[in-house]
Amino acid sequence: MQIVSQPVNPGSSSQQPDLDWSQARETITMLCLATAQIEAALRDASMSVDALADSFTKIASNSQHVLETAKKIEEEENSSSHHAELTTSATKLHTEINSSIVSFQFHDRVSQKLSHVNRSLSLVADIIGDSDRLFQPSEWRNIQDEISKSYTLECKRLMFQKILEGSTIKEALSLYEHNDMNSAAPSDLDDDGDVELF
Repeated sequence: MQIVSQPVNPGSSSQQPDLDWSQARETITMLCLATAQIEAALRDASMSVDALADSFTKIASNSQHVLETAKKIEEEENSSSHHAELTTSATKLHTEINSSIVSFQFHDRVSQKLSHVNRSLSLVADIIGDSDRLFQPSEWRNIQDEISKSYTLECKRLMFQKILEGSTIKEALSLYEHNDMNSAAPSDLDDDGDVELF
């Protein structure tokens, strides 16, 4: 996960406004809140999923061994129906575990998406907190370019572009989902049918 510089939180003075009160300061504070919440969610999710992924990797390896052993027993002469049942059970177990591991890969995608959001919020907070940059369109363009370049998938770039063009969030998400589903993704399985992790 990319390390993101955190914006300086000026704190809110909306409860007792004074002459220094500004909406920009309040916006930065709220952006800091959103950034902190996203960061906390990423950390919590990462710790628990790392442990689960490790456990499932070990289980998958063990189930593969059981499957191979069961196949050897089944190939021997005088094998009983119990051996065939063992092979069937081990095959199902291995398939289910592989499916579970693939599910963890979706967590990784979510973490990457939240990291992008976190980065974007930090960039916006930085510009809002800098009065020299706040009213400079070129500074906003630089941030937009940096955010756009951080996307590795075309569907994300398209969604971002649609938002910049003034499309509704619903329209941009629809375009994103359509292009995400139609994009060619590498297979989650290698040539042997085993799952490649993260």
